Amino acid sequence: MKKSVILFSALAASMLPFNAFAAEDSVHVHVTISREKTLLDQEIVVTDEDGDGRLTSEDAIITAHNCFYPGGAVFGYAGENYIWGMQGGYLYQNISKGETEDPEFFCEANERRELKDGDSLTWWAEAACEETYYIQSDYLYNKLYADAIPQGTEIDVTVMHMIPTKPKDVPAAGVSLMLDGEKTGEITDADGKATLKLDTPGDHILSVDSAALDGTFFCDLYFTVIPADEQIQTHAVIRTSNNEEERACFDHTITVTDWDADGRLTTDDLLFQVHEKYFPGGDSIGIGQNMIWGRYGHFVCEMTDASGKLLYSGAAANKRAIAYELEPGCTVTFRPENKLEETYQLTWGDGTSVQPIYANEPGFRTTVFAVHWLPDSSVPQPIANAELLIDGEQTGIFTDEEGYALIPMNESGMHTITANAAGVEADALNALTFEVGEPEIIADAEEPAETEMTAAPETAETNLESRVTKQPANAPASQSRAAARKDTAAAEDNTHSSELPLFLSSLAFSGGLFAVFAAIRKRS
Repeated sequence: MKKSVILFSALAASMLPFNAFAAEDSVHVHVTISREKTLLDQEIVVTDEDGDGRLTSEDAIITAHNCFYPGGAVFGYAGENYIWGMQGGYLYQNISKGETEDPEFFCEANERRELKDGDSLTWWAEAACEETYYIQSDYLYNKLYADAIPQGTEIDVTVMHMIPTKPKDVPAAGVSLMLDGEKTGEITDADGKATLKLDTPGDHILSVDSAALDGTFFCDLYFTVIPADEQIQTHAVIRTSNNEEERACFDHTITVTDWDADGRLTTDDLLFQVHEKYFPGGDSIGIGQNMIWGRYGHFVCEMTDASGKLLYSGAAANKRAIAYELEPGCTVTFRPENKLEETYQLTWGDGTSVQPIYANEPGFRTTVFAVHWLPDSSVPQPIANAELLIDGEQTGIFTDEEGYALIPMNESGMHTITANAAGVEADALNALTFEVGEPEIIADAEEPAETEMTAAPETAETNLESRVTKQPANAPASQSRAAARKDTAAAEDNTHSSELPLFLSSLAFSGGLFAVFAAIRKRS
């Protein structure tokens, strides 16, 4: 009889989800995964699956796959864009037990929030991705956000094929490249690669011959080729600290063109082009009289040749005060003349932009960042536990340990954000402003009237999409996140196929039963 009880208990235990034997360091959560329909809706016990010493949503999604997806997470999960065996634009939300926060807010799927007992987590995608082809080019991608491309440049291009059921995109061989709608004669090899030489100055569009593809092609690449005599290659370095051990704010080689159309290529052109292309918000807010990279102070400009020999040094070109002629292959460094002043700052989530932003209707949210700039540092320090106020009223919102906080934009009109932080004088932190448009008015409840998206006012020069976020209209309204977090590094690529024969899963299960029976027999 005793052996029968042991055998029954062992069989019952083996039929539970694989994580049923929870360690002490575990939490009970509810997980939902949806893509056009609900794929999983289960209570699970989460342990530290990724071994980082924390219990987060990453552990929860891995556990859910290991318990309920055939073959486990190794076959069904490969990062935030590949969940339950399918690629998709997944969003994630988490609502803790008893939370009353707006349940309609989703964040990026790579958000990793620490879990508590009773949390409800949802990963959601409106639909799976369609089969597509796209072009990759590290050179072109960088130049799209940096500067024009010198005439005669050879670029390497890769055409990739995205298959929704595969966790990793594959190269597309035999695809013809097209420039401005004409075939170039270049065809991708077995690795999807081809080389293209850009000989013709002007604006161009790089695409592929989509008629020969069995999927949808997207992502044409737009770029400009500058004549060889109208550009110069220069290495630019911008520092807000003279401490050489501190990393520079900017340290890259770029192509400089005649930004101010004065017929010369100067440090002035270089400075403005770097800010226009790389500084969040552009040169309009990053550079000014006695200001470089958003920091006030007196800066100097130093130019060295390829061997490191100093060519000249002098005052920096703040608002075209001085402009030195650039030399081929030179390095230009902008740095403070003396230590910059210690400052405290409220910015939007990118860490630098401070100009007003705009949301066309209530219901959006935006991220605020509180930072402390030390006198001789190029890296800001976060201000934790700063209390945020809207129009002077307490909100109960505080910055987290990384200096971030999520601010609701729920009322129409112009509003001001200020902050109180321990050890910081009341007037040391600047204010941020945002404007919210009037709510959408539906004329007929059965037939909603079409409304136009309101354009941002001229003062809101920054990209609205990078500042405010709103939940898609048809997403499930069941969970939310409670605090803003900075995006973590994307999950590692997984090269395993998602197509797993079911007998492998059954085999693993049978092996577990066999081990249980062997243990019982040995003890008896």
